Amino acid sequence: MRKRLAALALLALCLTPCAGLARETVEADFEGGRWLYEDTERGVSIEIVRREDEENRVLWYEADLRFGEASPLRFLTANEESPGKGFWYPERLAREKRAVFAINDDQFGHRVYNHDTVGVIVRGGEVLSERTRKSGSKGWPPLDTAAFFPDGSMRVFESAEHTGEEYLAMGAENVLAFGPWLVRGGEINPALETSYRTKEPRTAIGMIEPYHYVALYVEGRVERSGGVACEWLAQRMAELGAAEAINLDGGKTSCLVFMGVKLSISNPDGLVRDGRSVSGMIGLGESDLAPAWEGLDK
Repeated sequence: MRKRLAALALLALCLTPCAGLARETVEADFEGGRWLYEDTERGVSIEIVRREDEENRVLWYEADLRFGEASPLRFLTANEESPGKGFWYPERLAREKRAVFAINDDQFGHRVYNHDTVGVIVRGGEVLSERTRKSGSKGWPPLDTAAFFPDGSMRVFESAEHTGEEYLAMGAENVLAFGPWLVRGGEINPALETSYRTKEPRTAIGMIEPYHYVALYVEGRVERSGGVACEWLAQRMAELGAAEAINLDGGKTSCLVFMGVKLSISNPDGLVRDGRSVSGMIGLGESDLAPAWEGLDK
Protein backbone atom coordinates (compact mmCIF):
# COMPACT_ATOMS: atom_id res chain seq x y z
CA MET A 1 0.00 0.00 0.00
CA ARG A 2 2.87 2.38 0.79
CA LYS A 3 4.38 1.71 -2.62
CA ARG A 4 0.99 2.39 -4.22
CA LEU A 5 0.71 5.76 -2.45
CA ALA A 6 4.27 6.66 -3.42
CA ALA A 7 3.52 5.75 -7.03
CA LEU A 8 0.36 7.87 -7.01
CA ALA A 9 2.29 10.81 -5.59
CA LEU A 10 4.98 10.46 -8.24
CA LEU A 11 2.30 10.21 -10.92
CA ALA A 12 0.67 13.42 -9.72
CA LEU A 13 4.03 15.16 -9.80
CA CYS A 14 4.74 13.95 -13.33
CA LEU A 15 1.30 14.96 -14.58
CA THR A 16 1.49 18.48 -13.20
CA PRO A 17 3.11 20.18 -16.25
CA CYS A 18 0.96 18.20 -18.69
CA ALA A 19 -2.19 19.37 -16.93
CA GLY A 20 -1.20 22.97 -17.46
CA LEU A 21 -0.53 23.52 -13.75
CA ALA A 22 3.23 24.04 -13.93
CA ARG A 23 2.95 26.58 -11.12
CA GLU A 24 2.34 23.67 -8.72
CA THR A 25 4.92 21.23 -7.42
CA VAL A 26 3.93 18.18 -5.38
CA GLU A 27 6.27 15.69 -3.74
CA ALA A 28 5.29 12.87 -1.38
CA ASP A 29 7.81 10.45 0.11
CA PHE A 30 6.13 8.31 2.76
CA GLU A 31 9.17 6.12 3.37
CA GLY A 32 11.49 9.09 3.72
CA GLY A 33 8.98 11.10 5.72
CA ARG A 34 8.86 14.26 3.62
CA TRP A 35 6.02 15.98 1.77
CA LEU A 36 6.24 19.20 -0.25
CA TYR A 37 3.84 21.50 -2.07
CA GLU A 38 4.66 24.78 -3.80
CA ASP A 39 2.39 27.13 -5.72
CA THR A 40 4.50 29.87 -7.27
CA GLU A 41 1.50 31.86 -8.50
CA ARG A 42 -0.29 32.06 -5.16
CA GLY A 43 2.84 32.16 -3.01
CA VAL A 44 2.11 29.01 -1.01
CA SER A 45 4.85 26.73 0.29
CA ILE A 46 4.15 23.71 2.49
CA GLU A 47 6.89 21.38 3.72
CA ILE A 48 6.13 18.52 6.08
CA VAL A 49 8.83 16.43 7.74
CA ARG A 50 8.30 13.34 9.89
CA ARG A 51 10.61 13.09 12.90
CA GLU A 52 11.15 10.46 15.56
CA ASP A 53 12.70 10.25 19.02
CA GLU A 54 13.05 6.51 19.50
CA GLU A 55 14.48 6.79 23.01
CA ASN A 56 11.41 8.64 24.29
CA ARG A 57 8.99 6.87 21.90
CA VAL A 58 7.71 9.97 20.12
CA LEU A 59 6.91 10.25 16.42
CA TRP A 60 5.70 13.55 15.03
CA TYR A 61 5.22 15.68 11.93
CA GLU A 62 6.37 19.28 11.52
CA ALA A 63 4.75 21.42 8.84
CA ASP A 64 6.38 24.67 7.75
CA LEU A 65 3.65 26.85 6.21
CA ARG A 66 4.40 29.94 4.14
CA PHE A 67 1.68 31.88 2.34
CA GLY A 68 0.44 35.38 1.61
CA GLU A 69 -2.60 37.59 1.24
CA ALA A 70 -3.55 35.90 -2.04
CA SER A 71 -3.92 32.50 -0.35
CA PRO A 72 -4.50 32.83 3.42
CA LEU A 73 -5.24 30.13 5.97
CA ARG A 74 -8.61 28.51 5.37
CA PHE A 75 -11.04 27.65 8.16
CA LEU A 76 -12.89 24.69 6.70
CA THR A 77 -16.27 23.60 8.03
CA ALA A 78 -18.40 20.54 7.38
CA ASN A 79 -21.56 22.65 7.54
CA GLU A 80 -21.25 26.01 5.80
CA GLU A 81 -24.77 27.08 6.79
CA SER A 82 -24.35 26.22 10.48
CA PRO A 83 -20.66 25.82 11.47
CA GLY A 84 -20.13 23.35 14.29
CA LYS A 85 -23.32 21.39 13.59
CA GLY A 86 -22.05 18.85 11.07
CA PHE A 87 -19.25 16.27 11.08
CA TRP A 88 -17.20 14.75 8.27
CA TYR A 89 -14.14 12.54 8.20
CA PRO A 90 -11.05 14.78 7.95
CA GLU A 91 -10.12 13.19 4.62
CA ARG A 92 -13.53 14.04 3.22
CA LEU A 93 -13.50 17.63 4.46
CA ALA A 94 -10.01 18.26 3.04
CA ARG A 95 -10.87 16.65 -0.29
CA GLU A 96 -14.27 18.33 -0.67
CA LYS A 97 -12.57 21.70 -0.15
CA ARG A 98 -9.58 20.74 -2.35
CA ALA A 99 -7.25 21.72 0.50
CA VAL A 100 -3.59 20.88 0.02
CA PHE A 101 -2.87 20.84 3.76
CA ALA A 102 -5.22 20.54 6.71
CA ILE A 103 -5.07 19.85 10.43
CA ASN A 104 -7.89 19.46 12.91
CA ASP A 105 -9.00 22.63 14.67
CA ASP A 106 -10.60 23.20 18.09
CA GLN A 107 -13.45 20.72 17.37
CA PHE A 108 -15.90 23.14 18.95
CA GLY A 109 -18.74 21.29 17.27
CA HIS A 110 -18.15 18.37 19.63
CA ARG A 111 -18.80 20.65 22.61
CA VAL A 112 -21.88 22.08 20.93
CA TYR A 113 -23.21 18.56 20.37
CA ASN A 114 -22.57 17.55 23.99
CA HIS A 115 -23.93 20.81 25.45
CA ASP A 116 -20.56 21.58 27.05
CA THR A 117 -19.03 25.01 27.57
CA VAL A 118 -18.00 25.91 24.03
CA GLY A 119 -15.61 28.85 24.48
CA VAL A 120 -15.33 32.08 22.51
CA ILE A 121 -15.74 31.08 18.87
CA VAL A 122 -15.60 33.33 15.79
CA ARG A 123 -15.74 32.07 12.21
CA GLY A 124 -15.67 34.30 9.16
CA GLY A 125 -16.24 37.44 11.23
CA GLU A 126 -19.32 36.03 12.99
CA VAL A 127 -19.47 35.34 16.73
CA LEU A 128 -20.84 31.82 17.21
CA SER A 129 -20.27 31.40 20.95
CA GLU A 130 -19.12 33.51 23.91
CA ARG A 131 -19.69 31.26 26.93
CA THR A 132 -16.29 30.21 28.22
CA ARG A 133 -14.32 29.17 31.29
CA LYS A 134 -12.70 31.48 33.81
CA SER A 135 -9.15 32.40 32.78
CA GLY A 136 -6.64 30.11 34.45
CA SER A 137 -9.14 27.26 34.77
CA LYS A 138 -7.61 23.80 34.93
CA GLY A 139 -10.70 22.26 33.34
CA TRP A 140 -10.35 20.40 30.07
CA PRO A 141 -10.10 21.95 27.66
CA PRO A 142 -9.18 25.27 29.31
CA LEU A 143 -10.63 27.08 26.25
CA ASP A 144 -7.73 29.48 25.74
CA THR A 145 -8.07 31.16 22.37
CA ALA A 146 -6.15 31.80 19.17
CA ALA A 147 -7.27 34.82 17.12
CA PHE A 148 -6.41 35.07 13.42
CA PHE A 149 -6.23 38.43 11.67
CA PRO A 150 -6.40 39.60 8.00
CA ASP A 151 -2.73 40.66 8.07
CA GLY A 152 -1.65 37.04 8.42
CA SER A 153 -0.99 37.26 12.15
CA MET A 154 -2.18 35.14 15.04
CA ARG A 155 -2.33 35.92 18.77
CA VAL A 156 -3.17 33.69 21.72
CA PHE A 157 -5.14 34.68 24.81
CA GLU A 158 -6.47 33.21 28.03
CA SER A 159 -10.01 31.90 27.86
CA ALA A 160 -11.93 34.88 29.25
CA GLU A 161 -9.51 37.62 28.28
CA HIS A 162 -11.79 38.99 25.54
CA THR A 163 -15.38 38.61 24.39
CA GLY A 164 -16.31 37.71 20.86
CA GLU A 165 -17.32 41.28 20.11
CA GLU A 166 -13.99 42.52 21.45
CA TYR A 167 -12.18 40.18 19.10
CA LEU A 168 -14.18 41.57 16.19
CA ALA A 169 -13.31 45.10 17.30
CA MET A 170 -9.63 44.07 17.28
CA GLY A 171 -10.07 42.94 13.66
CA ALA A 172 -10.03 39.18 14.20
CA GLU A 173 -11.83 37.16 11.52
CA ASN A 174 -11.53 33.75 13.17
CA VAL A 175 -11.10 32.74 16.81
CA LEU A 176 -10.51 29.17 17.98
CA ALA A 177 -10.99 27.99 21.56
CA PHE A 178 -9.19 24.99 23.02
CA GLY A 179 -5.78 25.36 24.65
CA PRO A 180 -3.84 25.62 26.71
CA TRP A 181 -1.91 28.37 24.98
CA LEU A 182 1.67 27.19 24.48
CA VAL A 183 3.74 30.24 23.55
CA ARG A 184 2.81 33.91 23.90
CA GLY A 185 5.10 36.78 22.99
CA GLY A 186 7.88 34.23 22.63
CA GLU A 187 7.44 32.94 26.19
CA ILE A 188 6.36 29.40 27.09
CA ASN A 189 3.25 29.07 29.26
CA PRO A 190 4.59 28.53 32.84
CA ALA A 191 1.47 26.55 33.80
CA LEU A 192 2.68 23.69 31.59
CA GLU A 193 5.39 22.78 34.10
CA THR A 194 2.77 21.36 36.46
CA SER A 195 -0.44 20.99 34.42
CA TYR A 196 -1.57 19.15 31.27
CA ARG A 197 1.08 16.48 31.75
CA THR A 198 -0.76 13.52 30.19
CA LYS A 199 0.93 12.07 27.12
CA GLU A 200 -1.54 11.99 24.24
CA PRO A 201 -1.76 12.42 20.46
CA ARG A 202 -1.55 16.19 19.94
CA THR A 203 -2.00 18.88 17.30
CA ALA A 204 -0.78 22.46 17.61
CA ILE A 205 -0.38 25.54 15.44
CA GLY A 206 1.98 28.46 15.90
CA MET A 207 3.02 31.67 14.16
CA ILE A 208 6.67 32.48 13.56
CA GLU A 209 5.74 35.76 11.90
CA PRO A 210 2.74 36.91 9.84
CA TYR A 211 2.17 34.52 6.91
CA HIS A 212 4.76 32.09 8.28
CA TYR A 213 3.36 29.36 10.52
CA VAL A 214 4.33 25.97 11.87
CA ALA A 215 2.03 23.09 12.74
CA LEU A 216 2.80 19.98 14.80
CA TYR A 217 1.00 16.66 14.76
CA VAL A 218 2.17 14.02 17.24
CA GLU A 219 1.04 10.43 16.94
CA GLY A 220 0.13 8.64 20.16
CA ARG A 221 -1.56 5.65 21.79
CA VAL A 222 0.44 3.31 19.55
CA GLU A 223 3.48 1.17 20.28
CA ARG A 224 5.85 3.33 18.26
CA SER A 225 4.67 6.66 19.73
CA GLY A 226 3.06 7.23 23.10
CA GLY A 227 2.22 10.89 22.54
CA VAL A 228 3.45 13.95 24.45
CA ALA A 229 2.46 16.40 27.17
CA CYS A 230 1.59 19.99 26.28
CA GLU A 231 4.93 21.20 27.65
CA TRP A 232 6.72 19.18 24.95
CA LEU A 233 4.63 20.94 22.29
CA ALA A 234 5.45 24.35 23.74
CA GLN A 235 9.17 23.64 23.90
CA ARG A 236 9.23 22.38 20.33
CA MET A 237 7.23 25.39 19.10
CA ALA A 238 9.72 27.71 20.81
CA GLU A 239 12.64 25.83 19.25
CA LEU A 240 11.07 26.31 15.82
CA GLY A 241 10.79 30.06 16.42
CA ALA A 242 7.07 30.38 17.10
CA ALA A 243 6.17 33.67 18.81
CA GLU A 244 2.56 32.53 19.39
CA ALA A 245 1.25 28.97 19.63
CA ILE A 246 -1.74 27.04 20.92
CA ASN A 247 -2.67 23.42 21.57
CA LEU A 248 -5.64 22.21 19.53
CA ASP A 249 -7.88 19.19 20.09
CA GLY A 250 -5.97 15.91 20.38
CA GLY A 251 -6.65 12.23 20.94
CA LYS A 252 -8.65 10.66 18.12
CA THR A 253 -9.40 14.11 16.70
CA SER A 254 -5.70 14.83 16.12
CA CYS A 255 -4.72 14.55 12.45
CA LEU A 256 -2.82 16.01 9.52
CA VAL A 257 -3.98 15.65 5.92
CA PHE A 258 -1.81 16.30 2.84
CA MET A 259 -3.37 16.15 -0.64
CA GLY A 260 -6.33 14.22 0.73
CA VAL A 261 -4.26 11.61 2.58
CA LYS A 262 -4.19 11.47 6.36
CA LEU A 263 -0.54 11.03 7.34
CA SER A 264 -0.04 8.28 9.90
CA ILE A 265 2.83 5.82 10.32
CA SER A 266 0.38 3.39 11.92
CA ASN A 267 -1.94 3.42 8.90
CA PRO A 268 -0.16 4.16 5.59
CA ASP A 269 -3.42 3.63 3.65
CA GLY A 270 -4.25 7.25 4.48
CA LEU A 271 -7.92 6.60 5.26
CA VAL A 272 -8.08 5.99 8.99
CA ARG A 273 -11.40 4.43 9.90
CA ASP A 274 -11.03 4.73 13.67
CA GLY A 275 -10.33 8.47 13.59
CA ARG A 276 -12.94 10.93 14.81
CA SER A 277 -15.13 12.95 12.46
CA VAL A 278 -14.53 16.68 12.69
CA SER A 279 -16.70 19.78 12.47
CA GLY A 280 -13.88 21.86 11.02
CA MET A 281 -10.20 22.03 10.08
CA ILE A 282 -7.48 24.61 9.47
CA GLY A 283 -6.40 24.38 5.85
CA LEU A 284 -3.90 25.94 3.49
CA GLY A 285 -3.73 25.92 -0.29
CA GLU A 286 -6.31 24.90 -2.85
CA SER A 287 -5.52 22.61 -5.76
CA ASP A 288 -7.32 20.60 -8.43
CA LEU A 289 -4.57 18.03 -7.94
CA ALA A 290 -6.10 17.10 -4.59
CA PRO A 291 -8.19 13.95 -5.14
CA ALA A 292 -11.97 14.13 -5.06
CA TRP A 293 -13.84 12.44 -2.21
CA GLU A 294 -15.24 9.10 -3.34
CA GLY A 295 -15.80 7.40 0.00
CA LEU A 296 -13.61 5.46 2.38
CA ASP A 297 -13.12 2.51 0.07
CA LYS A 298 -11.78 4.54 -2.86
